[in-house]
Amino acid sequence: METEELIFFDESLKDIPIMLGSEEIASLIGKKHHNILQDCDELNECYKEFGLPKIRETTYKDSQNCEQREYYLTYMQCSNLMFRYNRKLRSKVNHHWKELKKEVEAVE
Repeated sequence: METEELIFFDESLKDIPIMLGSEEIASLIGKKHHNILQDCDELNECYKEFGLPKIRETTYKDSQNCEQREYYLTYMQCSNLMFRYNRKLRSKVNHHWKELKKEVEAVE
């Protein structure tokens, strides 16, 4: 996988009509989902302070039919979240966003 530095806000990715789920982000970067949820909670506190739209929170039923939290992040929210992590993890997620963009463009 080629390593690319995550740009704070890549204009070419901002309008992709896709959001990444916190479960998918956790899987991509090898972190526990509950840690990603905590980081999203903290980021939402910052967004609240600055009057920005919060990360969308939802729930789903897991394999044991228990309700679990999950966040869905826009590209910019994901970029903000990823600045908490190291370059390698940021690069992985950045590459994933670029692949999603290619998929969207192929459908259009």
